[in-house]
Amino acid sequence: MNTALGAGTFGRAFGTAQRARMDAFRNCVARLARAEHQNRHQAVAECDESTAASTSASAFGQCVAATMRAKSRADRRANMNAARTCKAERADTAFASAHDGKTFAEFYGTSANDRNAYGKCVSAHAKAQNDA
Repeated sequence: MNTALGAGTFGRAFGTAQRARMDAFRNCVARLARAEHQNRHQAVAECDESTAASTSASAFGQCVAATMRAKSRADRRANMNAARTCKAERADTAFASAHDGKTFAEFYGTSANDRNAYGKCVSAHAKAQNDA
């Protein structure tokens, strides 16, 4: 994901201002690990019902693997799209006129200097995509 987003974008999306985004990789891995854990539990629940009547010894395992793979791919795609959306919003010159006169940093930022705006934007868009 680091190479797909670019180092600067990746650092802003997953890093923290306190450590100058040095912990971005750790945060990314932690977030993905939590998502994979949830995907695994959802896949087991889905496949438990669908393979209950199957006589194949490997049907359950194959179902879980395929379901997890599909869910993981969808999660990664959602995060990539959220980052691209925020990158476009940040570059948009008409952003302030569409958001009550607030700049991108003022609209999404929550820290004292609004330097976490990009990460908050990506997080908000990814959450909205996951909730939909």
